[in-house]
Amino acid sequence: MKRVVSVFLVALLFASIKVAYGLPSAQGDMVNLGMAYPAQVVWNAKALVANKSTALCVFVQSTFTTRVWAEINITYNFGTEWYLETGPYGEGVPIDPRDNTIHLPGGPALLGLPGRWDFLHFKALFWTRTGLDDEIEVVVDPLGRLEETDETNNRCIFEVDVVETRPLKILVVPLGSNPSDWSLDLNANLNFLRNTYPVAQVSWTIGDPIEVPGGLGSRLILMRFILGGKTKLYISPNRID
Repeated sequence: MKRVVSVFLVALLFASIKVAYGLPSAQGDMVNLGMAYPAQVVWNAKALVANKSTALCVFVQSTFTTRVWAEINITYNFGTEWYLETGPYGEGVPIDPRDNTIHLPGGPALLGLPGRWDFLHFKALFWTRTGLDDEIEVVVDPLGRLEETDETNNRCIFEVDVVETRPLKILVVPLGSNPSDWSLDLNANLNFLRNTYPVAQVSWTIGDPIEVPGGLGSRLILMRFILGGKTKLYISPNRID
Protein backbone atom coordinates (compact mmCIF):
# COMPACT_ATOMS: atom_id res chain seq x y z
CA MET A 1 0.00 0.00 0.00
CA LYS A 2 2.81 2.39 0.87
CA ARG A 3 4.48 1.60 -2.45
CA VAL A 4 1.29 2.36 -4.38
CA VAL A 5 0.92 5.69 -2.57
CA SER A 6 4.56 6.57 -3.26
CA VAL A 7 4.21 5.82 -6.96
CA PHE A 8 1.03 7.92 -7.08
CA LEU A 9 2.76 10.88 -5.41
CA VAL A 10 5.72 10.67 -7.77
CA ALA A 11 3.39 10.55 -10.78
CA LEU A 12 1.43 13.51 -9.45
CA LEU A 13 4.63 15.50 -8.89
CA PHE A 14 5.85 14.70 -12.40
CA ALA A 15 2.54 15.80 -13.88
CA SER A 16 2.63 19.10 -12.00
CA ILE A 17 6.20 19.77 -13.14
CA LYS A 18 5.24 19.00 -16.75
CA VAL A 19 2.30 21.40 -16.62
CA ALA A 20 4.46 24.12 -15.10
CA TYR A 21 7.03 23.84 -17.87
CA GLY A 22 4.48 23.43 -20.65
CA LEU A 23 2.60 26.68 -19.92
CA PRO A 24 4.74 29.84 -20.06
CA SER A 25 4.11 32.27 -17.25
CA ALA A 26 3.55 35.98 -17.86
CA GLN A 27 6.79 37.85 -17.23
CA GLY A 28 5.66 41.32 -18.15
CA ASP A 29 3.08 43.48 -19.80
CA MET A 30 3.30 45.17 -23.18
CA VAL A 31 1.16 48.27 -23.18
CA ASN A 32 -0.06 50.19 -26.22
CA LEU A 33 -0.04 53.68 -24.76
CA GLY A 34 -3.01 54.75 -26.83
CA MET A 35 -0.93 57.16 -28.90
CA ALA A 36 -0.55 56.81 -32.66
CA TYR A 37 0.17 59.66 -35.04
CA PRO A 38 -0.32 59.65 -38.83
CA ALA A 39 2.36 61.23 -40.99
CA GLN A 40 2.33 62.52 -44.54
CA VAL A 41 4.24 65.78 -44.70
CA VAL A 42 4.49 66.25 -40.93
CA TRP A 43 3.76 64.10 -37.90
CA ASN A 44 0.32 64.38 -36.34
CA ALA A 45 -1.10 66.48 -39.15
CA LYS A 46 -4.50 68.10 -38.61
CA ALA A 47 -5.76 66.34 -41.73
CA LEU A 48 -4.61 63.72 -44.21
CA VAL A 49 -4.64 64.08 -47.98
CA ALA A 50 -6.62 61.36 -49.74
CA ASN A 51 -4.60 59.06 -52.05
CA LYS A 52 -1.27 60.20 -50.63
CA SER A 53 1.15 57.74 -49.01
CA THR A 54 0.87 57.75 -45.22
CA ALA A 55 2.79 56.27 -42.29
CA LEU A 56 1.95 55.81 -38.62
CA CYS A 57 4.04 56.45 -35.53
CA VAL A 58 3.02 54.19 -32.64
CA PHE A 59 4.23 54.45 -29.05
CA VAL A 60 4.46 51.20 -27.10
CA GLN A 61 5.64 50.62 -23.54
CA SER A 62 6.91 47.21 -22.43
CA THR A 63 7.55 45.97 -18.90
CA PHE A 64 9.11 42.73 -20.12
CA THR A 65 12.68 42.40 -18.89
CA THR A 66 13.99 41.38 -22.32
CA ARG A 67 13.21 42.12 -25.94
CA VAL A 68 10.00 40.60 -27.25
CA TRP A 69 8.65 40.36 -30.80
CA ALA A 70 5.04 41.20 -31.60
CA GLU A 71 2.95 41.75 -34.70
CA ILE A 72 1.02 45.00 -35.03
CA ASN A 73 -2.27 45.27 -36.90
CA ILE A 74 -3.64 48.52 -38.33
CA THR A 75 -7.24 49.05 -39.42
CA TYR A 76 -7.57 52.12 -41.63
CA ASN A 77 -9.30 53.75 -44.63
CA PHE A 78 -12.68 53.97 -42.87
CA GLY A 79 -12.50 50.39 -41.63
CA THR A 80 -12.14 48.88 -45.09
CA GLU A 81 -8.44 47.92 -45.06
CA TRP A 82 -6.02 46.16 -42.75
CA TYR A 83 -2.25 46.04 -42.55
CA LEU A 84 -0.38 43.48 -40.44
CA GLU A 85 3.22 44.43 -39.64
CA THR A 86 5.27 41.26 -39.17
CA GLY A 87 8.67 42.91 -38.75
CA PRO A 88 12.02 42.26 -40.42
CA TYR A 89 11.96 38.45 -40.10
CA GLY A 90 8.26 37.71 -40.22
CA GLU A 91 8.19 37.09 -36.46
CA GLY A 92 7.01 40.51 -35.28
CA VAL A 93 8.41 43.94 -34.49
CA PRO A 94 11.24 44.12 -31.92
CA ILE A 95 10.00 45.74 -28.70
CA ASP A 96 12.53 46.44 -25.96
CA PRO A 97 11.87 47.09 -22.26
CA ARG A 98 10.37 50.49 -21.43
CA ASP A 99 9.38 53.01 -24.13
CA ASN A 100 9.42 52.22 -27.85
CA THR A 101 8.68 54.40 -30.88
CA ILE A 102 7.63 52.30 -33.87
CA HIS A 103 7.19 53.63 -37.41
CA LEU A 104 4.85 51.68 -39.65
CA PRO A 105 4.93 50.24 -42.21
CA GLY A 106 8.50 48.94 -42.42
CA GLY A 107 10.24 50.48 -39.42
CA PRO A 108 12.31 51.72 -37.81
CA ALA A 109 11.48 50.53 -34.31
CA LEU A 110 13.34 52.48 -31.65
CA LEU A 111 14.97 51.26 -29.45
CA GLY A 112 14.73 47.80 -31.02
CA LEU A 113 15.83 48.28 -34.63
CA PRO A 114 16.94 51.79 -35.62
CA GLY A 115 16.72 51.25 -39.38
CA ARG A 116 14.06 50.31 -41.91
CA TRP A 117 13.90 46.59 -42.63
CA ASP A 118 12.48 46.51 -46.15
CA PHE A 119 14.27 48.80 -48.58
CA LEU A 120 13.30 46.75 -51.63
CA HIS A 121 9.54 47.11 -51.26
CA PHE A 122 8.18 50.51 -50.32
CA LYS A 123 5.05 50.19 -48.23
CA ALA A 124 2.58 52.87 -47.24
CA LEU A 125 -1.01 53.32 -46.14
CA PHE A 126 -3.55 55.11 -48.36
CA TRP A 127 -6.94 56.65 -47.61
CA THR A 128 -9.00 56.54 -50.80
CA ARG A 129 -11.92 58.81 -49.86
CA THR A 130 -12.60 61.88 -47.76
CA GLY A 131 -14.38 62.51 -44.47
CA LEU A 132 -13.80 61.86 -40.78
CA ASP A 133 -12.26 58.42 -40.24
CA ASP A 134 -13.00 57.56 -36.61
CA GLU A 135 -12.30 53.84 -37.02
CA ILE A 136 -8.49 53.87 -37.15
CA GLU A 137 -7.33 51.11 -34.83
CA VAL A 138 -3.86 49.89 -33.83
CA VAL A 139 -3.51 46.55 -32.02
CA VAL A 140 -0.22 45.19 -30.68
CA ASP A 141 0.02 41.38 -30.58
CA PRO A 142 -3.45 40.95 -32.17
CA LEU A 143 -3.29 37.14 -32.07
CA GLY A 144 -2.26 36.99 -28.41
CA ARG A 145 1.00 35.15 -29.00
CA LEU A 146 2.60 36.83 -25.97
CA GLU A 147 1.31 35.99 -22.51
CA GLU A 148 0.91 39.22 -20.58
CA THR A 149 -0.30 40.23 -17.17
CA ASP A 150 -2.96 42.38 -18.85
CA GLU A 151 -4.32 41.39 -22.25
CA THR A 152 -6.79 44.28 -22.51
CA ASN A 153 -4.51 47.30 -23.06
CA ASN A 154 -2.87 46.54 -26.41
CA ARG A 155 -5.37 48.53 -28.45
CA CYS A 156 -5.92 52.19 -29.33
CA ILE A 157 -8.45 53.92 -31.56
CA PHE A 158 -8.13 57.43 -32.96
CA GLU A 159 -9.65 59.60 -35.68
CA VAL A 160 -8.45 61.96 -38.38
CA ASP A 161 -9.99 64.11 -41.12
CA VAL A 162 -9.22 63.09 -44.70
CA VAL A 163 -9.42 65.83 -47.31
CA GLU A 164 -9.02 66.17 -51.06
CA THR A 165 -6.64 68.68 -52.62
CA ARG A 166 -6.29 70.22 -56.05
CA PRO A 167 -3.59 68.75 -58.28
CA LEU A 168 -0.21 70.47 -58.42
CA LYS A 169 0.78 71.45 -61.97
CA ILE A 170 4.35 72.45 -62.73
CA LEU A 171 5.85 74.23 -65.73
CA VAL A 172 9.57 73.51 -65.88
CA VAL A 173 11.85 75.76 -67.94
CA PRO A 174 15.41 74.38 -68.10
CA LEU A 175 18.19 76.93 -68.29
CA GLY A 176 20.50 75.20 -70.76
CA SER A 177 19.94 72.99 -73.77
CA ASN A 178 21.72 69.82 -72.60
CA PRO A 179 19.21 67.55 -70.77
CA SER A 180 21.99 65.57 -69.11
CA ASP A 181 23.00 68.72 -67.22
CA TRP A 182 19.64 69.39 -65.58
CA SER A 183 17.62 66.16 -65.63
CA LEU A 184 19.09 64.83 -62.37
CA ASP A 185 18.38 68.10 -60.60
CA LEU A 186 14.86 68.09 -62.03
CA ASN A 187 14.11 64.58 -60.72
CA ALA A 188 15.51 65.46 -57.30
CA ASN A 189 13.32 68.56 -57.07
CA LEU A 190 10.19 66.75 -58.20
CA ASN A 191 10.75 63.99 -55.63
CA PHE A 192 11.16 66.68 -52.98
CA LEU A 193 7.85 68.24 -54.00
CA ARG A 194 5.99 64.91 -53.91
CA ASN A 195 7.23 64.27 -50.40
CA THR A 196 6.76 67.71 -48.89
CA TYR A 197 3.75 69.31 -50.57
CA PRO A 198 0.34 68.34 -49.13
CA VAL A 199 -1.01 67.15 -52.48
CA ALA A 200 -1.66 63.73 -53.96
CA GLN A 201 -1.36 64.52 -57.69
CA VAL A 202 1.72 66.12 -59.24
CA SER A 203 2.12 66.67 -62.96
CA TRP A 204 4.60 68.70 -64.95
CA THR A 205 5.32 70.02 -68.42
CA ILE A 206 8.83 70.72 -69.67
CA GLY A 207 9.02 73.93 -71.67
CA ASP A 208 11.59 74.97 -74.24
CA PRO A 209 15.07 75.34 -72.74
CA ILE A 210 16.61 78.76 -72.41
CA GLU A 211 20.25 79.22 -73.28
CA VAL A 212 22.23 80.78 -70.46
CA PRO A 213 24.88 83.23 -71.65
CA GLY A 214 28.12 83.83 -69.84
CA GLY A 215 28.45 80.33 -68.37
CA LEU A 216 25.94 80.86 -65.57
CA GLY A 217 25.36 77.12 -65.58
CA SER A 218 22.79 74.88 -67.15
CA ARG A 219 21.85 73.20 -63.86
CA LEU A 220 19.61 76.00 -62.68
CA ILE A 221 15.98 75.03 -63.05
CA LEU A 222 13.10 77.48 -63.05
CA MET A 223 9.77 76.01 -62.01
CA ARG A 224 6.41 77.76 -62.03
CA PHE A 225 3.88 76.09 -59.78
CA ILE A 226 0.16 76.48 -60.24
CA LEU A 227 -1.64 75.38 -57.09
CA GLY A 228 -5.17 76.42 -56.24
CA GLY A 229 -5.15 79.25 -58.79
CA LYS A 230 -1.96 80.78 -57.39
CA THR A 231 1.39 80.94 -59.16
CA LYS A 232 4.65 80.39 -57.31
CA LEU A 233 8.24 80.61 -58.50
CA TYR A 234 10.86 78.13 -57.41
CA ILE A 235 14.57 78.13 -58.38
CA SER A 236 16.77 75.22 -57.40
CA PRO A 237 19.45 74.05 -56.73
CA ASN A 238 20.72 77.62 -57.30
CA ARG A 239 24.34 76.87 -57.96
CA ILE A 240 26.82 78.18 -60.55
CA ASP A 241 29.16 75.91 -62.53
